[in-house]
Amino acid sequence: MRIEVSEIIELVGKSPSLTRRPDRIDVDREITNLRARLKVKIDANLQPWFVLLDESVQFFFLLERYMFRQPLEDNEVPFAIQCSKIKRDLVSIRELITIGQDICAAVLVRTLVEDLEIAMIVGLDQDLSAKYKTTDSQNDFWNKHVGYGRVYTHLSNYLSACGADASEIEKTIERHKEIKKFCSDCTHGGMISSLRSAFTPSLTTAEVFHHQSLGALSPDARYICLSIAEESRVFAGSLMNHLTRGSGLHVFARFTSSDKLFDVFSSAYVLQELIKRHGDDLQSAQITAAQT
Repeated sequence: MRIEVSEIIELVGKSPSLTRRPDRIDVDREITNLRARLKVKIDANLQPWFVLLDESVQFFFLLERYMFRQPLEDNEVPFAIQCSKIKRDLVSIRELITIGQDICAAVLVRTLVEDLEIAMIVGLDQDLSAKYKTTDSQNDFWNKHVGYGRVYTHLSNYLSACGADASEIEKTIERHKEIKKFCSDCTHGGMISSLRSAFTPSLTTAEVFHHQSLGALSPDARYICLSIAEESRVFAGSLMNHLTRGSGLHVFARFTSSDKLFDVFSSAYVLQELIKRHGDDLQSAQITAAQT
């Protein structure tokens, strides 16, 4: 079944009016134009942050392709499908940013962070991996093993098993808490997030706000892109450490040298090097702009 344009035109013509036809917008055309306008602004003002976001998408796309190259063992299923979910999270966040929906993107970033945490949990603990797969309620699994701060012990143990030192683990946990706090302000409806949506701060011009626009880039876009890249770097690093040192984690047991695995390894390396070379400068630029 299709709803034709002619039917819409007919209904608009019959809708209540006084002395004129009702105003309408072509939603598809407006969003297409919005995407084109913002693409130019992203290239001019968000390009390095966006490169890091795209490399994060690249890594999880290649990781998913590698993991599903052969039938999965039972213990590998939860980790693999969780990584597939993370890839979809990243693609959705990217698309929201490209049409200037930074606050909505932040809602998905909260989901992304928790999906990464669950991937670490099932990657670390084979018993919890089995429970994840057989639970009747994903809310029960989250409440018992993820929520209310329970996840941080698992996260610490996972990163430690992958060779991270105490300082890296502490910084990762603190970053998770910071991101969740930022995203919670967007996830749980309230005046602040709604105000920032109605009057979006300009990414490029201090004290300028976008009002009544379908979408606009705000300074939050830089924070979101860099935060995602940092989280993806840590996750990719756990795989790199397994390949170089041998972590002993059950989900990596069948990861063997091949061209496809080194596609994944290459993306992890590129992401790590980009953040090492540019991460501090991008964070400083992001903080400076936010304080202006």
